[in-house]
Amino acid sequence: RYVLIHNDFWRGNVLLDSTRSGPWPERFVVIDWGGSRVRGHAIFDLIRMADCLKLGDRVLRGEVEAHCRILECELIDARSHLFSALGHLAMNLDRFPLPRFLEMAQQCVQRLDSAIPESAS
Repeated sequence: RYVLIHNDFWRGNVLLDSTRSGPWPERFVVIDWGGSRVRGHAIFDLIRMADCLKLGDRVLRGEVEAHCRILECELIDARSHLFSALGHLAMNLDRFPLPRFLEMAQQCVQRLDSAIPESAS
């Protein structure tokens, strides 16, 4: 399954408006959609935001499990979704320096593996 993917989803691209009042006092806007795609793999955005927010492994695992339920895939397939997103990015680096991409890709894989060890999936 494909979903909308931002491809640079981290807290620096989320703006909060705390001047609002009411039941939802904080509204947010996601910016910098230049690298987004309609047919993407959402696990990548999830891993990048979880890393940025320093979510614990247990919380990240719960979010990955929820994503997998929505995507109607097994937990073990989360890795395939991540690698598919990374593969697309690798083929479209544009101004993304290769050494930085490789470091980021390795961090994403390690982060997912930390939350979902191979033996648990």
